[in-house]
Amino acid sequence: MGSFTTLGKGHNAPCLPITPEEWLAARKDPKLAALCQRIKASHNASQQRKLKSQLPVWTPRCGAFKENHRAEVDALCHLDRLMFDIDEKGQTDRVLSAVRMEGEQAYIGDFEVLLIERSVRDGTHVLVKPLPGKPIPQQQVAFSEAVQLPVDSSVKNVAGCIYLVPQSHVCYESPRFFEPKVMDVSDLRAPAGDVVRSLSTGDVARNVSTTFPSAYEGIPIDTIIQSLVELLGGAPEHGSRNQFIFSLACYARYLCQSNPEWIRQVLPTFGEEAEKAWSTIRSACNRSQPDRLPELVERALQQARTREELKQVKQPEPETFDLLTSSYPPAMPERLPASIQKITSRVPSMYKPCVAFQSFSALGAHLKGVYVVYIDNVPHELGGQIGILMAGQSTGKSCVNQPIEVIMADILASDRQSREVEQEWKIACKRAKSNEKKPARPAGICVQYLMSNMTNAALVQRLIDADAAGGKCLFLRLDEIELLDQIKATGGAKASELIRLAYDRSLYGQERVGPDSVTGIPPLRLNVTASTTVESGIAYIRPHLKDGTFSRASLCTIFRPQGDLGLPKYGTYDEDYRKALAPHIERLNEAIGLIDCPEAYKLAEELYRENEERYVLSADEDFRELSYRSLRIAYDRAVMIYLMEGCQWSDEIADFMRWLMEYDLWVKLYYFADELWDLRQRGKRKKGRPGRGSLLRKLPDRFDFNHFQAVYQANGLTGDPKDLLYTWVHRGHVSRDEASGMYSKFKTHNS
Repeated sequence: MGSFTTLGKGHNAPCLPITPEEWLAARKDPKLAALCQRIKASHNASQQRKLKSQLPVWTPRCGAFKENHRAEVDALCHLDRLMFDIDEKGQTDRVLSAVRMEGEQAYIGDFEVLLIERSVRDGTHVLVKPLPGKPIPQQQVAFSEAVQLPVDSSVKNVAGCIYLVPQSHVCYESPRFFEPKVMDVSDLRAPAGDVVRSLSTGDVARNVSTTFPSAYEGIPIDTIIQSLVELLGGAPEHGSRNQFIFSLACYARYLCQSNPEWIRQVLPTFGEEAEKAWSTIRSACNRSQPDRLPELVERALQQARTREELKQVKQPEPETFDLLTSSYPPAMPERLPASIQKITSRVPSMYKPCVAFQSFSALGAHLKGVYVVYIDNVPHELGGQIGILMAGQSTGKSCVNQPIEVIMADILASDRQSREVEQEWKIACKRAKSNEKKPARPAGICVQYLMSNMTNAALVQRLIDADAAGGKCLFLRLDEIELLDQIKATGGAKASELIRLAYDRSLYGQERVGPDSVTGIPPLRLNVTASTTVESGIAYIRPHLKDGTFSRASLCTIFRPQGDLGLPKYGTYDEDYRKALAPHIERLNEAIGLIDCPEAYKLAEELYRENEERYVLSADEDFRELSYRSLRIAYDRAVMIYLMEGCQWSDEIADFMRWLMEYDLWVKLYYFADELWDLRQRGKRKKGRPGRGSLLRKLPDRFDFNHFQAVYQANGLTGDPKDLLYTWVHRGHVSRDEASGMYSKFKTHNS
């Protein structure tokens, strides 16, 4: 009897035929279970890859290799089986629900099933006997239809390997799994032909009679090779091509399982003779090299992954955007309120969302003594705008600076006068003799635009002055959010405390007994706009996800449109721009008292109901908690726009208010969904989407309770699933057929 598989210690290690006893011993090895647990618990992609490189691998479609060298050209025992890989996490139960038993043998559709197992990161592997007479693409379609799930297009070739998982991950194993049968591979091959691929770095002709995976960890190998070429210094000059191809092939071995034929298909030749390039690739594959993924390949993977993510970013149609599941932010409305259109008129479209978001902190600094009543029937002071822009390095975060400077121009002019008066008073105090009474601090000083390197005493004094000036609001712009900690260093509150108190307009101050010390407890009227890189922002905010700081801040980001490779060009912030904004800013300066905007109030109630409905369908507690303050922030900003528009409501303001709420929520979930999930679920990890999404959309149009329960538990939910199902029936999302016990979605929820 031939071997039913081979087993190796890693991707580049020899793969040896093994017995069923050796197979089970390897599956039950405690070290394997511990390593898989570490991989699942890790939150770092790079660390996950390094840990996975330590896992054993096995070959589903080959039972022996020449000299144990895992390569297609050395395959000695082609096995009559195919491995389908389902990347979507948590779908193993759904696959199992498609199984039917005929005696002791399992089938999915027309496929005889040999093995079903959960992968290391909660995907699903299904090993089947192939259907006779069908090429692999048709087999993929047939299996995908049978399980109603997308299947990875990169079916493992005969030398392809997968990571070994513990016995506890095995959901079904047929006795025939250990009975190898050599197969005729001619039916599985795609039609032969030459395909010419062009890269900016060179051309290569490939024969595709052998099917190799086109992706590595979900990233197209072509994209990774392109990144490797760039990291190696770009396309080589004549005379250095051979050495360059050798180096590139050595790195490509980690992507192509050290298979020279596979590498030959994906590597450009840069004008080198084909036979010479082929000889160089073979030499690279014969070279001894370590199993660990080199740092250069890791960098190329990250760069390629970013490229692919940017390709996916596109402006969605309004009807296709889903707040909880979309991997791109909601599109900014095409028609904007006049005031917002003017504020964002001088920046490229990719920067308009963040400029609009960050401008409200500066606009709110013009308000004093303005109140609104929210839908909870509690009046509050209009203000408390804390805006944080999180984006990658060199993405253009400074685009918000000039619009803010123009918005703050009138306040800066007033500040200059106050600073001059204050400086004259300080000079007079210094000139006063020790036995003379020092002059009193002049009344009417009010400086609103603050510097980040102030002491806590200075902040309290500015707050006292602003309160005496009728309840004006201070403004602080930070190029890095960490600069807010400077106040703590001088005896003040932590940055997180400042954000919470500023949002609520709570009292803040200090008590001192010295006659010359600043003493007072005024309301903390402070608006902040801050920028940060994504990494720094996540590290800074992570400790404050559940103390009320995170939800009180408003977050925005920068997404570069797909295919937009040129240098962004800005408009000029000239006198025309200043004049265009002036009347809108003046209306904010003139506003006073309680502002009644019934249209904003009605829309806020409508959005609140929509968010509650999203919660009912998703059972996502994190979304629900964040939605409360994101909606109030959007409501406050809509009222500010209402004031800037001369107290005239419009459809543009309504659309913009909805977008403000959805954009803020999306950014928060996009960057912090995993951390929020970890805090709530402890030990369970959610990846690959901003929020959990609608559970109802994950179910077919008709389903039974067992299917619903599997989806419920796969999403990490606890408690009695019948409660949520009862709520769906009660709210009219599904109906129950009493005779069959089956549930059916109503038309609006059909997938």
